[in-house]
Amino acid sequence: MHEHRHLSDFIIAHHAAVLVDEESFDADGFLIIDVTVAEKNAADERAAFIEFVLAPCTSPDEVQAKLRYLLDGTVGERDTHLDCLIDYGDTLLETLLRSLVLEVA
Repeated sequence: MHEHRHLSDFIIAHHAAVLVDEESFDADGFLIIDVTVAEKNAADERAAFIEFVLAPCTSPDEVQAKLRYLLDGTVGERDTHLDCLIDYGDTLLETLLRSLVLEVA
């Protein structure tokens, strides 16, 4: 059985992956590392984002944290996380909405 990960773990992991991906480019947006490494960094960032979206919220505080990160968690000159979510399509958006619904005991 897997240990429960808190939403903050997913936010931290995604934020770290974004920072690694950002280091692939110079201030003008040009790639400064090997293309293969840059592609892996981008894939790791996308995977961490999807894990964040899929992570179920277990408290009102986690719901708020997830919404705050989607709306305000962008690093640098990137699209917002909400824009990225919309780019993934309706299925991931629905999954996100379901992750915000708290289980009633």
